Amino acid sequence: MKKLLIAIAILLGGYHLYNADALYGQYLFSQMCKNEGGARFYKRVEKGQGWLEDVVLTAYGMKHLELSRDVNRGFVRFSDESGKQYDARLKLPLPSATTWDVINSPEYTLIVPANLAIPVRYVKRSIHTDFNPDSRFLKKQTFYRDQRQIIDIQSNEVVATYTTFGYQWTTPDRVILNAPTAVTCPIGTEDYEKYISDIYEKGEPK
Repeated sequence: MKKLLIAIAILLGGYHLYNADALYGQYLFSQMCKNEGGARFYKRVEKGQGWLEDVVLTAYGMKHLELSRDVNRGFVRFSDESGKQYDARLKLPLPSATTWDVINSPEYTLIVPANLAIPVRYVKRSIHTDFNPDSRFLKKQTFYRDQRQIIDIQSNEVVATYTTFGYQWTTPDRVILNAPTAVTCPIGTEDYEKYISDIYEKGEPK
């Protein structure tokens, strides 16, 4: 019995030693998630302001513009493929239990040439970063950070952020059945959707 226990201890010790870098990487990843992941609010976002759409929209994108915004925005300014600028806004109050199909319909959505006399206030930006937090010990591991920022264009301040981390401890071809070896945090879309609504309630008032 004693020999069996010693053998099990050796096997477990060898396993943890062999995977020490992966376990260390997992620890660093969990600390990043705990300390930096998810939503952060710095200044409260004002309702009814204009937002800049940071990508060129095709005709399809124009039709489905409302899918990329929330109803607390005053309007969204965007450019089409020819460089022309437009403002999109809701022209009627939304009924209860509104679906996106209703919001997208011409009855509720108005798209007109941009009124450049009215400035936009906010823009959303996404920043992706691949990094290695400790290149001395982590050779097979990969990390990334995705941060979605809301920027106040007038003051050039980042007023809110939502940060996601990813970690892969090795490539799938090195494990049984090519099992997934990557994890992310936070997980799911509900947390991000709550963040989009909380930007109008949390953070220091302007």
